Amino acid sequence: MNWRECESLKTLIKQLNAKFPTRSKVSDGTIGDARHKAEKSDHNPNAAGAVRALDVTHDPASGCTGDWLSEVLVEAKDHRVTYLIWNHRMISSYPAHGYPAWVWRPYTGFSPHTEHVHISVSADSKLYDDAGSWNLDGSATPPTPVAITPRDLKLGDKGNDVMALQKALGIIADGDFGPDTAKAVKGFQHANGLRVDGVAGSNTRAALGI
Repeated sequence: MNWRECESLKTLIKQLNAKFPTRSKVSDGTIGDARHKAEKSDHNPNAAGAVRALDVTHDPASGCTGDWLSEVLVEAKDHRVTYLIWNHRMISSYPAHGYPAWVWRPYTGFSPHTEHVHISVSADSKLYDDAGSWNLDGSATPPTPVAITPRDLKLGDKGNDVMALQKALGIIADGDFGPDTAKAVKGFQHANGLRVDGVAGSNTRAALGI
């Protein structure tokens, strides 16, 4: 099925990219993966082919953090938002599960959403395709960008940097450095004359361009 990003979320991404031109997009996402397709999810296209969900990468290095983004969206209470998920919590624009509208509640789904903020917008086409500007200038001030020293990535590591490594290797990017990732790293190292140890150190990362 053909699909497209809804206009409201396309506008939000454009604004975030303009506000944080160096932000990482490694955990950004719209269309769902195989797991999402097997369940009900706003990451799957609706009957009109529109995807009504967006994941925005938590990136302290640029200042575009999940804490800031979730806080500024909650403060704005945009009429297009249905719910947000960030860092083991979920908040809806309507009363849900015994919680009032716009009050955080625990989230225990498959992903803890610590690598990105999930944003879902209304099922009403007039709202999800409302391309008006989002208010990202509330009282929540973006934190000062944090300098992050790249780490050597190895079996058992998790995070956005692992996801970036996996994408560079052309394998499933789930942010979890497991046996399949170690195998792919070793294969890349062998093919490029690098030390074959399964650890993505500075030389391996440089060869991958990350």
